[in-house]
Amino acid sequence: MKPKKSIARIAMIAGAIMITTAVTSCGSDTLNPRQAKSALEKEAMFSDSSCVKSFNTGFYEVNPTQLNQLKQLRDAGMIDLTISSVMEKKKVSAYSYWSGYTPELQNVEHTFANVTLTDAARKYEVSHVVRFRDDIEKDLKLREGIISEPTPDYILSNNDLNTGADIEEIVTETAAAEENVAEAADSVSEASQPAAKAQATVSDYENALSKVSTETHEMLLGKYELVKVTEVFCPENMKENGVGSCAYIYRFVDKTPFGHVFDTPETGKLSQGHATFRNYVDMGWIVEQNNPE
Repeated sequence: MKPKKSIARIAMIAGAIMITTAVTSCGSDTLNPRQAKSALEKEAMFSDSSCVKSFNTGFYEVNPTQLNQLKQLRDAGMIDLTISSVMEKKKVSAYSYWSGYTPELQNVEHTFANVTLTDAARKYEVSHVVRFRDDIEKDLKLREGIISEPTPDYILSNNDLNTGADIEEIVTETAAAEENVAEAADSVSEASQPAAKAQATVSDYENALSKVSTETHEMLLGKYELVKVTEVFCPENMKENGVGSCAYIYRFVDKTPFGHVFDTPETGKLSQGHATFRNYVDMGWIVEQNNPE
C-alpha cells in the first residue's frame, strides 16, 4: 500500500505546482518595447484607413471657405466643379436718424457648387473606415452576413388587429370624416364663382434650394506611422497587476491631395504620445488608453 500512497502524494504535489504556476503566470509577463509597439500598431489610429474626411459631392450651397477648398481640389484633379450664383431678395431692417428702423429688400448673393469626383480621386475613397482596435474589427466582421431575426406571422397579424375601444374609435372617426366631406361638397355646390387659387411665387434662391442633393464619401487624408516606442515602464508592482505604460513617437505620412486641402498635420513632423497597457490572459498586452499629442 505504501507505493500507492507515494504515487498519490506525488500526483497531488505536481497538481499543486501546476495550479500555482497557472495562477502566477497571469502577471509574470513584463511589458517590453516589442510588446508595447505590437499593441500600439493594433490601434485604429495606426491603420491604413482610419484618417479620413467626409466629403460631399452633388449640388449644394457653399460658403467662401468651402468654395476655396473645392477650387483647390479641382486644381489638383480630384473633382469636376461648376459654380453658379443666385440672388436672394431678403427683407432686412434699415435704420436712419429720421425714420428709425424701416423694412427694405436687400440682395444677398448665394453660391452653389456642382461637384463630382474624378477617376483620380476614386483611389482615395475608403469603403470601410477602421474605427476600432484590430482584434475588435475582426470580431465585428463575424456579424457580417448574419440575417436578422424574422418576425413571426402571428406577431405581425396581432399587431394589425383592433378590438373593443379601438374599433369603436375608428368607427366614430370615420363617421365624422364622412360628415365633413359631405358638408364640404354642399358648400362647393352652393358657390357660384369659386375663388381663384393664389399662385405662390418661387424665388431663384428657393428654386436652387429645392435642387440640393448630396452624396457623402469618406476620403483618405493620409496615415499615422509609429516611429519609436520609448520610456517603457513596468516595475514589479505593475507587472503583478498586469499593467504598464510607455511613450511613443509618431508622424503623419502619405498625405493625399485631400489631406493637403483639409486640415492635417505637417508631413513627417514628429509628435509624441503616451499609452497605458493591460495584460490579458487571452490577448496579451493591449492598449488601455492612448493619448496622442
